[in-house]
Amino acid sequence: PSQYVRGIEKEAALILNVWMRCYHHIYEVVRICGMGNPDGTMMLEELDKAAALWIGRLQVYDDSTRGTMLYNLAERSALNFGQDFGEAPVNFKIIRSMNVMR
Repeated sequence: PSQYVRGIEKEAALILNVWMRCYHHIYEVVRICGMGNPDGTMMLEELDKAAALWIGRLQVYDDSTRGTMLYNLAERSALNFGQDFGEAPVNFKIIRSMNVMR
């Protein structure tokens, strides 16, 4: 585990709390989009918040040793499943999906 998140309890809290907050921001994008006259600026703000929570501020692309958020946890978990060939597939898919939503 990273030096900032140690132990299964802290990782569980990170996963549950941060993922639910990411989901909330993504849901807000969908909710705003469904309005009669959606505000594109508000949608981008919510999407940026979700991306910031997923990635975190200390993360470096394709690095499983730095970072404290879900992106880093996915990078470290990918090593356990023999996926040490670049960015973890789940990170690739989530970041790509967020970029498509932009």
